[in-house]
Amino acid sequence: MHWAAITSVGLLFSVYYIFILLLFRKTLGIRNDIQIILIYVILFLLIINISTVTASVVTALLSEKLQSGFYLLHLLQWIPFIYVCFKIIPASGFHKNKISYWVLSLAIITAVSCELHHSYVLAASHDILHAYEVKKHFNILYLPIIWTVLASIFIYLGLKKISRNIIRSVLPLWDLWY
Repeated sequence: MHWAAITSVGLLFSVYYIFILLLFRKTLGIRNDIQIILIYVILFLLIINISTVTASVVTALLSEKLQSGFYLLHLLQWIPFIYVCFKIIPASGFHKNKISYWVLSLAIITAVSCELHHSYVLAASHDILHAYEVKKHFNILYLPIIWTVLASIFIYLGLKKISRNIIRSVLPLWDLWY
């Protein structure tokens, strides 16, 4: 088995283990400060898995070292990510630290950007040689559009909730393209 598949599955199991702990946090009696640490760990693991390991998985898929169905296994990481963002984070004291907005926005931006990048490369290229051309095209054309849309959404949410921390966490991204 390819090393990218082993690393991806290992990180996916780690993410799901932490997700199960967070899911049953009240039953297990996990304190609030431990919950916050687990949220930081799960976001960090998701960033690492989506940004680095998945790029190797896409390369292995294009060079036919892995079967095409393996990418669907990789997409299972979105279930804990979405649940943590919408259910667990609002119920915890995660947003009491100012750095939490930065970490969460970094995780969302990285997850959306990289996932769209990997999906586009798999859909548009047929082999590994064509993939470099497709990656360059995506980085030049689509990535600035994705970042602008995400920055606009974060600014809107920051103004709607009147939270300056959300706006501050996205301004460096906004300044990259304007």
